[in-house]
Amino acid sequence: MSRFPNRHGIKAQPMRLAVARALAPFAFLSLALTPAAFAATDDDLRELRDQLRLLKEQYEKRIGALEERLQAAERTATQASAEASKAAAQASTAVTAPVQQAAGRPAGEGAMNPAISLTLNGTLGNLSRDPSSYVIRGFVPTGGEVAPPARGISLGESELSI
Repeated sequence: MSRFPNRHGIKAQPMRLAVARALAPFAFLSLALTPAAFAATDDDLRELRDQLRLLKEQYEKRIGALEERLQAAERTATQASAEASKAAAQASTAVTAPVQQAAGRPAGEGAMNPAISLTLNGTLGNLSRDPSSYVIRGFVPTGGEVAPPARGISLGESELSI
């Protein structure tokens, strides 16, 4: 950049240079004071170390207490499992006793569920038009073959399997 003369004939400095010269003392002070602002004394460091040690001890105590609770819960779960298996064994012996008593009876595939089935298929006719006078207009009369079902209940197909 060049220097431009003003109306008095004095050459003016460019704006950037003026701003840089104005801010130079502040930049120097900030750089000079930065290490002093972050420097910690031995007392501060000792205090921080003590606080960290206390936090570590507190967390170790909490973790120890949680581990004890976990072990107690595992012990009770093991005891409950043993009691449940003992109860299951007692229940199985109670169930097998009546079965052994009934062993004298014949046991076939249908001892408890006989192999008999009945299938019924029916209809219920509730019609608004009379089925006896039903006619499809424009067609030759069918003689009653093409008509709605009779009114009332009727049984269609039936099946009995033994």
